[in-house]
Amino acid sequence: MEYFLNNINNNSQEALSVSELTARIKNTLSNHFTGLWVRGEVSNFYCHNKRHLYFDLNDANAKIRAVMFYSDTVNLDFKIENGLLLNLFGSISVYEKRGEYQLIAEKAQKVSSGELLLALEELRKKLNKLGYFDPACKKPVPLLPQKIGAVTSVGGSVLHDIITVLDKRFGNFHLIVRNVNVQGKTSADEICEALDDLEEFGVDVIIIARGGGSFEDLWAFNTEKVAKKVFDCKIPVISAVGHETDRTICDDVADVRAATPSVAAALSIMNKNDFIIKISEINGRMYKVQKNKINRAFREIDYLIQRRIFRKPKSIILKNIQDFEMTNKYFLEKSETVFKNKTSILNHTIKLLDRKYIISRINNSRIAVGNHYKKLHPLLNLDFANKKNRLNMLLNDLNSLNPVKAVEKGFAVLTDTENKKYIKSISEVNEGQEINIFLKDGSLLSRILEKINKKPDWDGKNDQWN
Repeated sequence: MEYFLNNINNNSQEALSVSELTARIKNTLSNHFTGLWVRGEVSNFYCHNKRHLYFDLNDANAKIRAVMFYSDTVNLDFKIENGLLLNLFGSISVYEKRGEYQLIAEKAQKVSSGELLLALEELRKKLNKLGYFDPACKKPVPLLPQKIGAVTSVGGSVLHDIITVLDKRFGNFHLIVRNVNVQGKTSADEICEALDDLEEFGVDVIIIARGGGSFEDLWAFNTEKVAKKVFDCKIPVISAVGHETDRTICDDVADVRAATPSVAAALSIMNKNDFIIKISEINGRMYKVQKNKINRAFREIDYLIQRRIFRKPKSIILKNIQDFEMTNKYFLEKSETVFKNKTSILNHTIKLLDRKYIISRINNSRIAVGNHYKKLHPLLNLDFANKKNRLNMLLNDLNSLNPVKAVEKGFAVLTDTENKKYIKSISEVNEGQEINIFLKDGSLLSRILEKINKKPDWDGKNDQWN
């Protein structure tokens, strides 16, 4: 199919006719979809000339056209009609005139009218909620079971297939067969009893197997009692029920699902020859590992034997004695030096604490302070005189700028009577406004009668304004 699509894409510039395209599709489907079993419900049934059968095969989500030609219908033992649930065996083809793909049916098996399938789906949902299909609950199958149990009918070919496979894989196997009816009303109860018997007997793995059959034939393996018994079984269970396309609840609940009874037998025990080869390989690896460990141990022993401590132990001891004596001598010398230093420091400290020595140090310090005072006193007096002269100069400058001095010379200071602001210009007063005039010996409350915008001249000789 992938090659066909790629071939179309690579040659997309070459236009195909509808017939050519349909022929390619038909050829592809016919080659890849053959030998199929398909299950569905019949609808739109039509029988042409009481020979060829045409109908749709449906499930809940899709449908496909189906055709069954007369040569295949003669073998049917039931009548196909609308609403019937069928298993059809055949291949996919294309009806070119309509461009429809369809199933060319060769065989047909009657399942039911759909009621069994509905009940099966309801049971499957119930068991799924209970955890029957949970992979975490699956038990591992032992590699080499001592006893293998089989639940099947001894009258069919299934048991023969199991024995044949087991004999090829492990000739001296131990198989315990529990004969049951694999279909019919008592089948489910017999299967449950067989599982109890084999579990009580103490087998290591159990195979549940039967050949193919219709949906009704396999119904015992879709019952709740069998599912519960398989789930509760403490022994690992391998289920191989029906053909590879069939899938029962027993298959899903079992610890391992096998496509056929032969595959189930192969899964139940390891191939003896493979096991022997694997043991030989493991044995070889273990031998090499142990041999390497032994050789390494011998090398370590040889290395230890050649060491000086084992060949001349007395020389090692004497050397250690000599090292000890040299270390002891160094320690004693070092201790004596440290003791002398500490004694010297202690004597010096005692000397510092002597009363006469301390009084002598105080007198010396007092003389040194007096000498420093004699040196610093003239310098301090000189610095004080300089700072005093500087202060007098600053005070003289400040007095010259004092407004009181100007008033004493005959000048006056004018202020506003309301906010006490100094008046420096005639523009700052109005006619009729009251003002204060401060003189050296008091103040005058005055009123502005007239503003004369003329700047007076100062007469320096007479010391007055013109």
